[in-house]
Amino acid sequence: MKTIAFNIAKFIVSIALAAWVLSMVGFSSVYQHITGIGWVAFTSATLILVLHVVVVAPRWAEILRSYSVEVFAHRLVPVVLFTHFLNQSLPFGIAGEVARSWQLLQAGVAKSAAIRSVILDRLFGLVALVVPLVIGLPFFALQTNNAAISAGLAALLVASGLAFVVIGLFCPVRSPSTLKAILWSVLLYNEMGALLRTSRTAFHIVALSVLGQLLPILACVMFSLSIAPSVPWIALLVVVPVSLLASLLPVSWAGWGIRELTFVELLSSLGCDSGEAFAISVLLGLALTVSGLLAGALYFTIPARLRAISLIKSGPAAGSPASIGTI
Repeated sequence: MKTIAFNIAKFIVSIALAAWVLSMVGFSSVYQHITGIGWVAFTSATLILVLHVVVVAPRWAEILRSYSVEVFAHRLVPVVLFTHFLNQSLPFGIAGEVARSWQLLQAGVAKSAAIRSVILDRLFGLVALVVPLVIGLPFFALQTNNAAISAGLAALLVASGLAFVVIGLFCPVRSPSTLKAILWSVLLYNEMGALLRTSRTAFHIVALSVLGQLLPILACVMFSLSIAPSVPWIALLVVVPVSLLASLLPVSWAGWGIRELTFVELLSSLGCDSGEAFAISVLLGLALTVSGLLAGALYFTIPARLRAISLIKSGPAAGSPASIGTI
């Protein structure tokens, strides 16, 4: 009952936020921009978002390998498709991760390795958001007319970088049985550091993670070129990552409302048209939703015997990458 009430509350928050921002921007302006998008641009952007599975599957396989779990990346594609479908269709963003962990457990992977590999994969994707932020922030800081926003973004970037360096690379390895509730995130960040200290693994994981975060930015660039010429594409290197981080807050339905508010506030500070900013945000949300439905449709067209994860080899997966020695 509490879960239902919480989801209803998130739906109400999303509607209220979107309506409030729309009332400031103007419905007619947003409607004109959204209806002005061509089907080719929208379809292309949607397919780009579906391609995210091509990035997640090999990255996840690389992480699983560090736990002595060998699996071909293409055998993970159906599960990643289903994950994308769940994350874009349900109000909470962890349903897909739960499904991934369950699939690994069904394949015979140890519980610790299954859960950690999924969380690490998600964390690498989030950490990769720093890369476009670093590239776009100098331009944003020079162009924005809101010093508070510029300072806040810089503080977010510095804090994220310091947290990753200090916790991920320099913290000593901790036993997973020691203060589990407190040290869980520290342990995972330490394992991220261990993976990054292996050159071959680091290159693959970092490259795939950055590519994965560039896909939604590319989709927004396509929307911008089509309906919002006043929006500089380099600003989207900052706006899209920040909006994706903000949409992870568990206070809205799949990020709706918060994403629109973030787009409008950040792009308006650059002097961009608020209607164009709102329209790009809505189009991104619609493209994510449609890409999720398309991913679900693709998943259910795959024969049942090919949907399950098939391992090549599963070794002792109880250890962490930081304690395995060689990855």
